[in-house]
Amino acid sequence: MNKSAQKILPKKKSNKTATGKKKNGRPVKYTEEFIKKEAIALILYVSSEKIPYLKDFCFRRGYSSEYISRIFVNVEEFRQALLLYKDKFEALIVQGAMTNKFNSYFAFNTLKNCSGWRDKTEVGHSLDEDAAEVLKKYGSDGIEGFRRRVVGAIGGCN
Repeated sequence: MNKSAQKILPKKKSNKTATGKKKNGRPVKYTEEFIKKEAIALILYVSSEKIPYLKDFCFRRGYSSEYISRIFVNVEEFRQALLLYKDKFEALIVQGAMTNKFNSYFAFNTLKNCSGWRDKTEVGHSLDEDAAEVLKKYGSDGIEGFRRRVVGAIGGCN
C-alpha cells in the first residue's frame, strides 16, 4: 500500500481501550487462569475466617467486588467457590442468631440483603373488591344481610 493510501485509510484499531481492557470483554489481567486461582483463594479465605465477608476478600485481593458479578462468575470454578461461600456465610449468620451471638434483627436483615431471604407475604383481597362483591351478591342489605343469611343457615342466634 502506498503512503497516500495510508493517509486516507483509517488506522487499524486495537482491541484494547486506553485502560487496558478488551473492548466488550473482561479486563486483560482477569484471565480464566487468574480467576481459577482466585476461586482457590476464596475457598481458603472462607475456611480460615471466622465470619467471611466477600467485600473484605475482594479488598484484600485488590479488586472491586463488582468484578465478581460481572466477570468472575463466568468461570465455573469461581461460581462453585462462590456458592460454597454463600452457604457458609448463611449458616454462620443463622447459627449466630440462634445462639444469641448476633442480634437476630440484624442477622435477619443481613440475610434478606445478602442471601435472598424474604418476609412471608400473604395473598389477600382488597377490602374494596370484597365489599363490592358482597353488595353485588346480597343487594342493599349488604354485609348485614350476608351475616343474617349465614347465621340463619347454620342455626345460630340472630
